[in-house]
Amino acid sequence: MKHIFCLLIVLFLTCTRQLTEPAVMSLAGVVRLANESDFAGITVALYNAVPGDTATTNRLARFPNVGLDMTKDLAFDHRLVTPAFSTQTDEDGHYYFSNIPDGFYNLVALKSGYGWRYVLNVGSMSEVADMKLYAETTSSGSIETYTVWPAGQHVIVNGDLTVREGATLLIDRGCVIRIGNNYKIVGNGAIQVNGAADDMVWFTANVPSAESGYTAWRGLDASGALTINFARLDFASDGIKTSGSEFTISHSLFSNVGNIGALITRESTGVIENNVFFNCPTGIKIEGNSDAQVINNLFVSAPVSYYGTGLVINASMANVTDNLFRGISTACSFEFNTHGNFLHNYLEDCTTGLYVNKASFEVTKPVRVEGNIMRHCAKAAIDIYNCNSPVVEKNNIHYSGKGLLVSGYAVHWQESKSVSFPNNYWGLTEVNDVLRYIDVRDNDSATQPYQIHIEPILTAPQSDAGPR
Repeated sequence: MKHIFCLLIVLFLTCTRQLTEPAVMSLAGVVRLANESDFAGITVALYNAVPGDTATTNRLARFPNVGLDMTKDLAFDHRLVTPAFSTQTDEDGHYYFSNIPDGFYNLVALKSGYGWRYVLNVGSMSEVADMKLYAETTSSGSIETYTVWPAGQHVIVNGDLTVREGATLLIDRGCVIRIGNNYKIVGNGAIQVNGAADDMVWFTANVPSAESGYTAWRGLDASGALTINFARLDFASDGIKTSGSEFTISHSLFSNVGNIGALITRESTGVIENNVFFNCPTGIKIEGNSDAQVINNLFVSAPVSYYGTGLVINASMANVTDNLFRGISTACSFEFNTHGNFLHNYLEDCTTGLYVNKASFEVTKPVRVEGNIMRHCAKAAIDIYNCNSPVVEKNNIHYSGKGLLVSGYAVHWQESKSVSFPNNYWGLTEVNDVLRYIDVRDNDSATQPYQIHIEPILTAPQSDAGPR
């Protein structure tokens, strides 16, 4: 009996230890230096991976064709945080971590003069491929011929850099371009960026600092052909500016930009698709009679200010389709003789959803607003000022208990004081209840008030509204 009792005690203590001891993991791999034979002394560090905002991640799961894979810590920058664990390679380049808490980490290999390489969201089941670091190079002045910045290279731009007309700069996957303080890259010739989903090209400040507000370089200005696929761009006063350019900006992350992520000007034409604009006062601005297709982008967490806007279209034409706007001051603004389409977008937790300001004065060129989902807009889902009324139909505009569904001043349709918003779902089923939250007026008290037509109203949400 005594032996049985002792055995039970041992089993209890063993089980208790298994339940209370934290799970641990190990990681091992190899890092080498290009054109070297001794690989000792390379720092390999692990940083805790920061999960994305849960609400945004849930929305992207619902609309998987929008933006990028935000389950990974794509905005990670090892220069701004402290590592959880660190080690050094041996002469053969081997590194090893043991008994570290189980979880997900961002792995960084770095060495002075060679830059760094990342592997994001490494866990216990991850197989980390061998890594190679290349000696840093510098660039400034002019590029006159076809030039390639190869995969994995760190290029330090230590002066203004111009790609001359007739020349081409091709930037391969994993290349890191570190631009010195107050310098910029100018593309009079062609710039082609060929990143990959798991190895993005990165444009960043050479030394980001709190003193400069982390906006340490002046961006990329392109008047020649511009193609950007799978890139990161951060810590610039402005991100990308096109001027009379044909462009494609695709699958890229713009974050922590001082002013505008992408400025499209002077009759530029092109496509902006599957990008993320994060913490940019203005994500995209399209102006100067330009023509752009804005498709499947994510605009999130822009600083709330008077100009805090996801997308601005000014005196241009744009088709804005299948985008997601969340947590910003104004989601999208059509301004000053602008026309286009705003179709199948998702807007949530914005102060104002869609702002239409002196946009369309031609009856044949209205702003068309259809198939969108608008939720929790604190001021108004749609705000219209001094122009023809946009065509607003087949939307799910959810009244959330605060603000207005539609706000308007000096709005007209074919010069009559009448507006019509039929075939929308408002989250309310009675016409009078909906009209209570639509306020359209002007300061001309001598004429009759506005006629507001909303019938028929839908009693259930449109099933095909929102990004497709």
